[in-house]
Amino acid sequence: AKSGVVKEECESFELLPDDERQCCHCQTLCFLSGISCLCRPDRLACLFHVKEICACAMSDKCLRYRYTLTQIRSMKARVETRAHKYATWSREVERLLDAEGGDRPTVATLKQLASEATESNLSAPDLTEEIQLAIEEAEVCAADAVKLVNSKEASNPAHRLTLADLERFMKRLDRLPCLIEEGDLVQDLLRRVHMFQVGLQAALSDPTPSYARLAALLDEAQGLDVEVPQLSCVEQVRLSLSRLRLKRR
Repeated sequence: AKSGVVKEECESFELLPDDERQCCHCQTLCFLSGISCLCRPDRLACLFHVKEICACAMSDKCLRYRYTLTQIRSMKARVETRAHKYATWSREVERLLDAEGGDRPTVATLKQLASEATESNLSAPDLTEEIQLAIEEAEVCAADAVKLVNSKEASNPAHRLTLADLERFMKRLDRLPCLIEEGDLVQDLLRRVHMFQVGLQAALSDPTPSYARLAALLDEAQGLDVEVPQLSCVEQVRLSLSRLRLKRR
């Protein structure tokens, strides 16, 4: 109104060919607004070069706009909301992926973050790819954990689970960017093997070991079904005690 332009109309500039939405003076493409005149409706000028369009009175000119101020304010609010959502989401993703030990996220948490990115159409290809890779790695590791624990039930001695297998797999679990429930199976089995080793070492250190104690350890080993290096020593001592008991009869 201050410029003297009183006419206005909405114009979808993005639908016009480039040569029809160029400023007649500076050739800038008009995206949100432009000025035309009744004398030359096909001629357009940007807001900086209104006087260059023609010599007609300003009252003959028309403001062509893409959005109203109300629409622009609404778009601004949506953009700010979206930017805030992205900033919050990306900070949470970075925090969780940088976490260590027990502070690492679960696979379910990572899947939820990936779902949020998809549903909110957040443009973060690097972070979403990192989340997806972490999920895929965790799922492979979870499947391997189940196979590892179940392999101790295999009847083929060549594939018998060893303590070294368990310890290597635990290190692999520790390197994962997230926690998996299946890891508890391996951790529990490893804990039981370590406790068994303590009892085993105590029995082997005893100068007068009990036959019953050694037999119980061997039975426990059968339950674990994990190859423990010192186990052969227990078997030898038990056999020696068995022979000694037979001689005494």
